[in-house]
Amino acid sequence: MPKARDTVTSIQFYIPRMLASAINFPAIRAAARKVGVVGPVIKYRGLRAVPGKTRVACTPEAAVLLIEQIRGIATAAEEYGDSKLLVACANAIAVAWKAIDERSGRPADESPASPSKRALN
Repeated sequence: MPKARDTVTSIQFYIPRMLASAINFPAIRAAARKVGVVGPVIKYRGLRAVPGKTRVACTPEAAVLLIEQIRGIATAAEEYGDSKLLVACANAIAVAWKAIDERSGRPADESPASPSKRALN
């Protein structure tokens, strides 16, 4: 019998493929397990239907860990003057927070800080 999809705890969003290649997904899985997240933590896949994008499906907790890692990548991109990667990081952080907010049933503008304010903080 095929596995049932965990639609209750997972969220999904797309990030630029150039950014996905810089992310250490196994480290996110390990960190999520360390804080007690069980079940499927994070999955990612490049899709031909969406050129240049990678689909990420994960728990909200793993999305927060992903955002932390992307912030580190953004810091490095800023130090090296890579504006294209810096913009990709800001956009990925915004879409990840939006997915978390939508999953929680809370509109993004009612969250503690809107995605645009959190993008590079």
